[in-house]
Amino acid sequence: MFFDLNIPFQAHRTDNVVSLAAKLGYGGVALNHTIIGTFEPKDAKVLPNFKSESTISPLSIISTPPPSSSSSSSSPIHTTPIKKYRRLTIVLNEVSQVTHLNSNAMITDNFDIVAVQPTDEKTFVAACANADVDIITLDTSARLSFPLRPAIVHQATVRGVHFELNYSLSLRDPNTLKHFISTAVTLIRSTRGKYLILSSGALSDMELRSPKDIANLCSLFGLPFSIGKETVQKAPQAVVLHAELRSIPQGILKIVESSGPSWKTITDSELQPTGDTEPKPISTKGKNKSKSKNKNKNKNKDKKVESVQEGQKTKKPADTDKMEDS
Repeated sequence: MFFDLNIPFQAHRTDNVVSLAAKLGYGGVALNHTIIGTFEPKDAKVLPNFKSESTISPLSIISTPPPSSSSSSSSPIHTTPIKKYRRLTIVLNEVSQVTHLNSNAMITDNFDIVAVQPTDEKTFVAACANADVDIITLDTSARLSFPLRPAIVHQATVRGVHFELNYSLSLRDPNTLKHFISTAVTLIRSTRGKYLILSSGALSDMELRSPKDIANLCSLFGLPFSIGKETVQKAPQAVVLHAELRSIPQGILKIVESSGPSWKTITDSELQPTGDTEPKPISTKGKNKSKSKNKNKNKNKDKKVESVQEGQKTKKPADTDKMEDS
């Protein structure tokens, strides 16, 4: 399943972009609402409430079989209903906004996916280290004002947070294409091509591209087609699963069935005990043998001492007889 996790919500244009995304083969899209600074209660009412229509379900994402070749050849239009997710992106201007984000329960209750966009090095470091989010998006319209150090980036990826680049900005203005490629190359060096997603950020259907086009776009960054395809397939899927796990309260374990290879099953014969079920006493044969050997050695030593003493006693009378004869 392919995903586009950043379609800015517009009242009159979003439906056209979503319908085109379904035709291009996308199975899930995220309608995005961007705010600057601190979240307010009124921001929760901007996006339409379609949470009951498409709740994030790891089972539906993992176990959904890919479309067959016959169906794809006969009907190129994607007929499966597209999944919609509610996304919030917060532009960080201060480090304190990260603390406010982590402690605000209204964000988790009203949005499926949460992203932040740092504006300087301090907010970038705070977002990678402490922000309880799913995505860290980078502004590619201009040159980044802070470095993407691998050690700082690793603090985010080790927590399952992904980094996002939006390609529609480079389509609007050709001058931003060099900034887009430069940021992508720097980010790939820090992440080694992992934990990277490409989203459209499309304001109109003309700025939307197919998943194959995006995979080919990644060749500009030095990524092969197979890894470029993961930026719109496996990586966004991991983001959706991370968002689901983040919304689950701590201390609750959720078991998810997977369509991967099954584990080896244990037969009844392997479970049955092979001998007596009662615990066997600890054998002391070795200890007893060593003790008996030590006792025998001591006895032999005593016998040798006694024999020597008896020999000395038997020699004394012979010596006295010799003195008498003399």
